[in-house]
Amino acid sequence: MAAWLRDSGATPLFDTVEVDRVDSHALRRWHAALAGLATGAPAPEGGYVSGEADGAPEHGYIGGAPVEGAAAGTGIVTTITAETATAPAEAQARVPAASAEAFDFGHRVWRLADRVHANPGSTGAPCYHLALAPADGEDLPAWQAGDIAEILIGAGEDMPSTDMAAAVRRDYSIASLPADGVVQLLVRQRRGADGALGLGSGWLTAHAPLGATVRLRIRRHPAFHAPVDDVPMILVGNGTGIAGLRAHLKARAAAGRRRNWLLFGERHAASDRYYDAELAAWQAAGVLARMDRVYSRDGGARRYVQEALADAAAGVREWVAAGAAIYVCGSAGGMAAGVDAVLRQTLGDETVTALARAGRYRRDVY
Repeated sequence: MAAWLRDSGATPLFDTVEVDRVDSHALRRWHAALAGLATGAPAPEGGYVSGEADGAPEHGYIGGAPVEGAAAGTGIVTTITAETATAPAEAQARVPAASAEAFDFGHRVWRLADRVHANPGSTGAPCYHLALAPADGEDLPAWQAGDIAEILIGAGEDMPSTDMAAAVRRDYSIASLPADGVVQLLVRQRRGADGALGLGSGWLTAHAPLGATVRLRIRRHPAFHAPVDDVPMILVGNGTGIAGLRAHLKARAAAGRRRNWLLFGERHAASDRYYDAELAAWQAAGVLARMDRVYSRDGGARRYVQEALADAAAGVREWVAAGAAIYVCGSAGGMAAGVDAVLRQTLGDETVTALARAGRYRRDVY
């Protein structure tokens, strides 16, 4: 039905929300998307979350690949829950009292097992590598690269509030696989206009002591799952978008799939080289056939990952001709829009649209 509507000239107002067996979480996302239309809340472009340097909001969920019928450089929106957003958007993030019990269904108690400052010395906001493990000692649930950790803030035993009606949801790209034994996240601190830390990032990165508990569930995100076939992958991202790309590279390495190309942008080479040793090892082992990293605050003219992509246009065309899938994770407004524009300049609008329809151009942006 969605494909028929697009082919008939319809323009999606937000991404399709798939509801399986009256899933309360999916219904809530649908209601929030409708509320955004009714309140006129700003609609960022499509993808998922992570958090970048230049004023991006704290993690929310925005889903999907660019589609035919959307303006060039834009995507399709599911929901957004951003602590620095306007009041209507913040209201969307809050769990209605009437649905609190249903919303909590499926969220297990997890404990904060580790927290490491990932970018000391950066002029950007602090980022923290977090590890969470089930508090009950049970086996980890199954997930795959591209899936999302959905955390309820204000809904755990050690949280500031245990009132489910006051709980808010924060979604984060998972940077690990079940084989790692923990859910790993890369979270950037966010501050409001008053300088106060955001509710989600503040609790996870500063206020919660190690061992503190949160309620978390892992949500499937098939729109950002890896290709089934062994095709080349071009992975493009910035900031904490590296989290979602890292999970894909872990899965590719484990499967022996070596045709991977990473393009990544951040502020400073000295401080913002997330997972540097791991990336270097993958490059040495041939898992990363190519890696281009660009840093925008290291002197001279600012240069961003979309410009690195433009400089590599010939390679992009070659990889796409060889069947490559393009995955983008990071900030929507600057990076993702810029990457989309470069791809259209490099490959043409028709090719980019065809790639998206075939599932070979996927974005998880915020």
